[in-house]
Amino acid sequence: MKQLKIKLAITLVVGATQASAGTYAFVDLGTLGGTQSSAYNLNNIGQVVGQSLTSHDADSHYTLWNSGSLIDRYPDGKGADINDSGQIAGQTSVFFGPNIYNWGWRATVWNGSTMTILDSLPGAVHSWATAINNSGQVVGPTVIESFQGHYHATLWNGMTPTDLGSGIRTDSYALDINSSGTVSGFVYGDDGVEHASVWAGGVISELQGLPGGDESYANAINDAGLTVGYSQIANRRVATLWSGASVSTLSSVPNSSNVATDINNYNQIVGYSVISSTYHATLWNGQIETDLNSFLDANTVAAGWVLQYASAINDKGWIIGDAYNSISGETHGFMLMPNSPVPEPSTFALMIAGFGTAGGILRANLAANRRRERMRNQGYILAV
Repeated sequence: MKQLKIKLAITLVVGATQASAGTYAFVDLGTLGGTQSSAYNLNNIGQVVGQSLTSHDADSHYTLWNSGSLIDRYPDGKGADINDSGQIAGQTSVFFGPNIYNWGWRATVWNGSTMTILDSLPGAVHSWATAINNSGQVVGPTVIESFQGHYHATLWNGMTPTDLGSGIRTDSYALDINSSGTVSGFVYGDDGVEHASVWAGGVISELQGLPGGDESYANAINDAGLTVGYSQIANRRVATLWSGASVSTLSSVPNSSNVATDINNYNQIVGYSVISSTYHATLWNGQIETDLNSFLDANTVAAGWVLQYASAINDKGWIIGDAYNSISGETHGFMLMPNSPVPEPSTFALMIAGFGTAGGILRANLAANRRRERMRNQGYILAV
């Protein structure tokens, strides 16, 4: 039976290895004693939120990595994002009826060890928080009617929810929010596929995907209003950048499959690429596309580590994601830390200027791989 309870924070020392390679240092974030962990997001202080398995149960525990320690924050909740004040947005399971079947997820904010369950939209069965900005504004999806019902993109100011999906005939989904309160995500169009979208001042704008594309997702947005995600073209995903109404591919490899998951305020972009049927964490810095595994030194590679997914990058250029160890078979959250300050890429600035003014924007296994980014943001799955 699910129980609503807060577990006392348990601090463990990370058995992390750190090695310098080129311009980055690799850190294995470790686990809470189990065989898997996954890093979802980080702030500019370097605090990381995600999930980890423990040695004594099969549940994934919401985990905070803070100054070299793992903190087991909550066994029946999941953290998706953390702002620079250390506020964490995610979700927890709650009961709202007389029996074990009357339970649902609720969007939640943690301040330290204090948990606050955010108010729900009318008719809500589930809600999740996917992102929080430094003003404490939270976004995510709410399920109306039933678990198989409609998703409504939702914005919380304090406890109060606003239905960003109101008036949209199909589902909508909020994934990220910038400092000015502009939200990125997607809506289901009348054609039955997802369309990358942004909400600014309560007004929704659908973004045009890449030519020849089908569905598209706006996974992240920075303070300049630049939005990244992917467009689906035939049987592959193509990492995509939106600046206002302008759209461009980030991929420099013809016919490759890749996804952009995050962008920082220096316009550095991270995500992953599929190379020879394997996943490789990827950095786009200007027009330069780099496999992050190229920054690993020989000892780290010999230890079996392969960086599969990059999920987030902060304004210091610190990158987090999931790494697979081919020797142990375990998946751990990782961090890459630059050995020098992050310069603003001039090549990218020129590229953006060609698109037009960035201020033109007033800023996943539900169905196998196509739902991967959504499920990771909701905290349902660890990396595969």
